Amino acid sequence: MEDITKRFIEFYDYIKNENIIKDASAFAKSIGVSNSLITEIKKERSKLSTKVIQNLVKYYNLNTEWLFTGKGEIIKKNESAISENLLISQKKIMRLEKQIDDLLETNKSLSKTNESLSKMKKMFVTNTEENKFF
Repeated sequence: MEDITKRFIEFYDYIKNENIIKDASAFAKSIGVSNSLITEIKKERSKLSTKVIQNLVKYYNLNTEWLFTGKGEIIKKNESAISENLLISQKKIMRLEKQIDDLLETNKSLSKTNESLSKMKKMFVTNTEENKFF
């Protein structure tokens, strides 16, 4: 495996473990490429393009010296508050996406419960009407 590809995968694992990104799909979207391209790079069927590298530097403050040589830190030391705020914002977005996913799951569950209760109510009303004595 090419060193740059290995370091790209290491970088991906790093930002995933730091909860900066949620998954490969969110990562791909954040750098403006398809999810399948990330998979292809990981499987060494595609190489990192200039666009990918530029976006990694732009959005995640990737240290290009580390990417190309393995020297230095993965993430450049925060040279500005903007890059630090970006990472914080991305973490917040990831947490919010998780909350949305959880709420959607809860909504599905409540909808199923509501359907069941509606069916039970209908059965009860039907049975009550059939058993009326006049």
